Amino acid sequence: MTMTLTEILKNSAYKLGQFKPAQISALEAAITVKEAGKKPAPYMTCLVRGKSIRLTPEEAVRQLYVMVLRDDLGYLDGLDA
Repeated sequence: MTMTLTEILKNSAYKLGQFKPAQISALEAAITVKEAGKKPAPYMTCLVRGKSIRLTPEEAVRQLYVMVLRDDLGYLDGLDA
């Protein structure tokens, strides 16, 4: 089973217009689905901490902004993802 960012963000006010399609695709490729309680939940490896985190709408946007800081603005040079 796979999940897209659109599915994760569907009941939130967050939009993806400010992010590049390549960043969205990269984040979607990193999503894994795990059984968590009654229904499956999306997880990914945090780009900063390197550990598995549940991908809530807020966390998805956070991870996309980390990509912007790292890839577009040159911050966080030591991060590998």
